Formats: sequence, structure tokens, C-alpha cells
Amino acid sequence: MTTELALNRRTFLKSSLLAGGGLALTVSLPVRGGEGAAQARVLNAYIHVPSEGPITLVMPKVEMGQGTYTSLPMLIAEELEVRLDQIRTEPAPPDPKVYGVEGDQSTGGSTSIRDCW
Repeated sequence: MTTELALNRRTFLKSSLLAGGGLALTVSLPVRGGEGAAQARVLNAYIHVPSEGPITLVMPKVEMGQGTYTSLPMLIAEELEVRLDQIRTEPAPPDPKVYGVEGDQSTGGSTSIRDCW
């Protein structure tokens, strides 16, 4: 007799938060090798979910009238099934290597939601 475990993304996020007391999402570790030379790997994290307190979105884009500071927190609140007032934003420091999308931290072309979601 086999037992199947149905695990979707939302269930994984909720159980990770409860089990670990905290969670960091959207983390990437670029792996690049150059002829045997070890290169520095930069850790980036846009969403911090502490065990207590508000969820923090480090916003890599600026608000230019597109509603980015409202839309991205709304998407996160929906995905994590929390209220919107439980999400706070803080601007990312100007560092395209860490907070850029494909190395670009500029805002324009109405691409913030598409790039960051």
C-alpha cells in the first residue's frame, strides 16, 4: 500500500514557516566558473518571513506611478494567505548585482510587476 503526499507551493510555504520559525524566499546563488578561478557568490533575498512580526519585502524597484509598492505586496499577501497589512516594504539598496533582475535594477517600461513576480 502506498501513500501519496499532495504538496503544493502554498502548503510548502505555510509548513516551512511553521516548522522553521522563519523563511527567506526568492534566493538565488549564481554559480559561475571561470577557468578554475573561484568567484564570489552573492546571496540575494527579497522576502523575509520572520517567526514574529511583519513580512518584509525588499523592493528592488522604485514607485513611478505604476502601483508597484501596492501590487507586489498584494501578490505576496495572496500567495502566503496573510492580510495586506502584514506586509511591509523597504527600498533595496542600489546594488544591481544583488537586487537587480538579470543585473539590472532600473525601473521603467512598465515591467516591474512582470520582472519581480
